[in-house]
Amino acid sequence: GRAAVRPPCPRRALYYLNVRRGDATTTFLIDTRAEYPQPTRRWSECILPVGQSGLLRRIPFTNMYFSSRTFHAFTTSPNQLHVHPSLFTLDPGAEQPITLTFTCLDSAGCHEFYIFINTYEDDQTEECLLCTLNVLETIT
Repeated sequence: GRAAVRPPCPRRALYYLNVRRGDATTTFLIDTRAEYPQPTRRWSECILPVGQSGLLRRIPFTNMYFSSRTFHAFTTSPNQLHVHPSLFTLDPGAEQPITLTFTCLDSAGCHEFYIFINTYEDDQTEECLLCTLNVLETIT
């Protein structure tokens, strides 16, 4: 079979599967590994802590197919990053700006955010964006 998983972060896990047939039990060890794809675009910037007020960024996305497609945009950090629109349809060659709203960035340090734009029909990753925000420490 085939399994699709959207992990909140890359990880490795081991599972034991016991299969019972009559009086016999067979144990299988299943080793799973989840890794993000290589980013197709990446950017980084330094910002001041934004708290609940949020930080907005807009990025363009173009349908490179020769037919209309529906796309789904999502992130691995939904508590700190909101993607809008999350579902949109584009004609061939049409462009859609995607709005990224970052919130709750109060702690100083480096924060990485992955944004995926997949085709809705077959869940194939079209874009894997990596945004690195360096939140500066404020001196009071």
